[in-house]
Amino acid sequence: MANSPLAWITTAAGKVAQLNEKQIITVNEQTALDLGVGKDGQVWIVTEEAFEPSAENPVGGNKLAYLDGESWTSLDFGASKVDASWQADEAVAVLSNGSVATVDKSGKSTVISDENFAMDVSAGPDGTIWVVSTEITDGGDNLIKYYNAEDKSWVALDVPGEGVSGRPDGSAIVVANGSAVNVNKEGQVLGGIPLAPGTIKQLSVAADGSAWVVTNEASDAGGNKVVYVTFTEEGHLKNIEFVPERQGVRRIDAFS
Repeated sequence: MANSPLAWITTAAGKVAQLNEKQIITVNEQTALDLGVGKDGQVWIVTEEAFEPSAENPVGGNKLAYLDGESWTSLDFGASKVDASWQADEAVAVLSNGSVATVDKSGKSTVISDENFAMDVSAGPDGTIWVVSTEITDGGDNLIKYYNAEDKSWVALDVPGEGVSGRPDGSAIVVANGSAVNVNKEGQVLGGIPLAPGTIKQLSVAADGSAWVVTNEASDAGGNKVVYVTFTEEGHLKNIEFVPERQGVRRIDAFS
């Protein structure tokens, strides 16, 4: 029998937990503001503990931590958003000054953008780093950008959004005004997730291309309800189902 799909979440109470398509299966006492899960199952979080800037790491924010077995290891490194990298033992973070950086488990980091550059980040399974940038369109929306690792530059798409999640094929799912579309690196719209307009609050794409969606529908337990969306090998919609849960969800990230 195939393994049940899994995602990691923060509950309405801020606790880190694991979720499958049927229910929340484990709840951790650790709390987090954001989280990301890598291809190897490594979980990274932005904790609620403030990080005091130092000479070595002059940017504040909240401490990053990663799951090491059954315990959490905290780093002397501050960030506001995080996603686990496709590379083992590494994460990609948005720092409190809006710059984007890669960081490893020793706390060693490499900044790959200017300050005041990004609001959110996604490390796609194919190796592409996507961000919701701070650059604003004429319509007042944020532009989506991706990092070209070959020439170490950022490429802006004429695509607005408040959320982004990289896909295995190098494209991304972009959330804008509660809807989601699949776009490639040329900015072409390839399709979308067929949920009612205004439904989507945040989402994460798994390594198999399925999507975990935090909806704008409130949960009785606080937080928001979750939808699990699967597709055929040809990319066509296969199934949409609400995930029964006893604790509402704030943030979600799937194994990428």
